[in-house]
Amino acid sequence: MTARERWKAALEHREADRVPTDYWATPEFSAKLIRRLGFSDKPEAELVADLKLPPSDNNVRPSAGFAALRRTLAALEVDFTVKLAPCYAGPDLAQDCDEFGCRHREVSYGAGTYDETVSHPLAGFDSVEAIERSYKWPEPEWWDYGTIAQQARDWAHHPIQCGGSEPFMVYKDLRGEEQAYIDLKRNTGTVHYCMGRLFELAWQKTRLMLEQLPPGLLLSCYVAEDMGFQSGLMISPADIREFLLPGMKRMVELARKHNALVFHHNDGAIAGILPDLVALGIDVLNPVQWRASGMDRKKLKADYGDRLVFHGAMDNQKTLPFGTVEDVREEVRDNIRMLGRAGGYVLAPCHNIQPITPVDNVIAMYETARTSPQ
Repeated sequence: MTARERWKAALEHREADRVPTDYWATPEFSAKLIRRLGFSDKPEAELVADLKLPPSDNNVRPSAGFAALRRTLAALEVDFTVKLAPCYAGPDLAQDCDEFGCRHREVSYGAGTYDETVSHPLAGFDSVEAIERSYKWPEPEWWDYGTIAQQARDWAHHPIQCGGSEPFMVYKDLRGEEQAYIDLKRNTGTVHYCMGRLFELAWQKTRLMLEQLPPGLLLSCYVAEDMGFQSGLMISPADIREFLLPGMKRMVELARKHNALVFHHNDGAIAGILPDLVALGIDVLNPVQWRASGMDRKKLKADYGDRLVFHGAMDNQKTLPFGTVEDVREEVRDNIRMLGRAGGYVLAPCHNIQPITPVDNVIAMYETARTSPQ
């Protein structure tokens, strides 16, 4: 079976020739994996820099690093998703700034770096009126959607991910993280206004992307928001229902209109809001962090296995970075047994594989997935 056929079977709650797989990792780990499997002899630092480069030729041709990564994943028989994106063609951006005016810099955490927001353009505003007077919101027309179909053309045997939303993450960048959470209780008008603008931008960009694609693709929209930490929800259910679910519902409806499934990423212990998300119409739940409170795999499958496809569940807090090869193999088999019964499961890491993770553990994860019966 092709990657697309395996995913299609899982999404239709059918068993395939084996469980489908996916890949999420930091550039630092990907560089280690590429070198280990012999698909580049560049030094790791050069590979990491190349993996952070945007695609060229209006997002059609991947960088040399991503081309090497895709060959590496093909050698491991990983059923990876291909993510499409429009090419930015709007006003010139200030150095290290994104289209929202947030300034970023790479911050080291020892084994690698993450891109962190270090300036928050809406932090100083105290009213919606002040924002409207002084802040320029990005427009959907700032992106060129003309190469979306071409990006998808070479990946007919893989699932395609196109468009989506994660507006509260952007809102935190715009306001600053602490202020964003305060706003949920003290500045609700600002939250409604800004989230409305952010959801509208995401909806319009997604619509313009989906309209470029031919029918028949195995397609999903990435409708995401991080709502949980290790032991519970970071945002109250009432605030989720007020500020997030209405905009997410509109994104779900847009996906349905274009025969796309909804891939929902939501970290942590989200059991308290999961019934609402299922009722909203999400199709795929990622990342299934089963060590978090209330995220027991057997219970999730029993309660939602007829309505959800589970994606992830390979623990990268303990098992992948600190476990043995046999620990990893056992967790693969456990996940397939608990989540993969009668299909409905895509095996993948719970989050980006970190640089401290032994390469042998990741190779063992994919080898065991290839050879384990559902």
